[in-house]
Amino acid sequence: MHILILASGYPTAYSVNQGIFFRDQAESLARNKANQVAVIATVPVSIKAVLKKRIWSFGAQKSVKNDVRTVVYTFLNLPKVHRYRMLKSRKEALKLIDDYIREFGKPDVIHLHGFQSGLQAVEAKKKYGIPFVVTEHSTQFIDNIVAPSLEPFAKTVFEHADAAIAVSVPFAEIMTKRYGRPFQYIPNVVDTNIFHINPNRKENPEFTFFNAAAFVVEKNQPMLLEAFASVLKTFPDTRLRLAGTGPNEQQAIAYAQELNLDGKVDFLGVLPRPEIVKEMQQTDAFVLSSKVETFGVVLIEALSCGKPVVSTKCFGPESIVTSPEVGILCEQTASDLASAMEEMIRNRAAYNENVIRKHAIDQFSNDVVISQLMEVYQTVVSKSNA
Repeated sequence: MHILILASGYPTAYSVNQGIFFRDQAESLARNKANQVAVIATVPVSIKAVLKKRIWSFGAQKSVKNDVRTVVYTFLNLPKVHRYRMLKSRKEALKLIDDYIREFGKPDVIHLHGFQSGLQAVEAKKKYGIPFVVTEHSTQFIDNIVAPSLEPFAKTVFEHADAAIAVSVPFAEIMTKRYGRPFQYIPNVVDTNIFHINPNRKENPEFTFFNAAAFVVEKNQPMLLEAFASVLKTFPDTRLRLAGTGPNEQQAIAYAQELNLDGKVDFLGVLPRPEIVKEMQQTDAFVLSSKVETFGVVLIEALSCGKPVVSTKCFGPESIVTSPEVGILCEQTASDLASAMEEMIRNRAAYNENVIRKHAIDQFSNDVVISQLMEVYQTVVSKSNA
């Protein structure tokens, strides 16, 4: 099958980890040699990212890797001008779609990731008769903070989509109710070959929790630090390692100092994927303190490495941590999170890394998720051709 993926995020020189799960899914689809897979991503870049990276290079970058033909178009984002971002993305993507079809032929189906790239899918459907599937990921719909200027775009995209997907069960229910059309639950794919158990792992001198997330309000690191400070009172031989960056990073570092956590918390900054894998493999447990997650791919990555997880209940994790054998869900308070972390330490021997990894493979591995996607593609293509 000829599959064209449209994405509003993708790894670039400005952010190596942005939209990495879109790339993972594309490469997973391409492992089936019967598929022809391409990606067109229009990626807005913030002024802050430009200044931080000291790169001023916008436009289309083409590449072919792991049998996926990719065009990533970057452009400067104007803060808070949502309509400009949507229309600029549409304009450039339509040119790239036209160029792609002239060179490689018409795709059987378009898979759209995020409604922000949806207008181009709607136009391609009208112009070329290509059916499209949309997977929505944005927490804006859970928090009900979609900008009023964007709501008409979202409605148009979801109304015209031949199939709609959400990446957790609660999220699918919210979207179905909000837009009056069915949203099917299909999780994001996780490469369980990259994220795997390290048989040569050494024991940590202290029980170690690992967290990987952007330092933004939604990820709630201050609550995690507060919970960890409480854990240390009962379990002083404990360590917390945090990977990531973001606008609230310095605030979190200052708060850790205020809580007297010096020497017990490691701020690792942005880590490339191989280093994330190593951290996952070496840690004793993964902890997520988010206020809201549509999915929670880092939880699956940890489970795939055989690590138990502690997570707040924030929509996505409830579709992942579905058994006490793989981890603990808790309420979004520092006291509940601390209690869950302490329970994890006390019961560390009860968790079997092979059982945990099997849970990840059975529900979120390439074969499982891609087979579900292919079934959706085949259904919409068959209806389109009928």
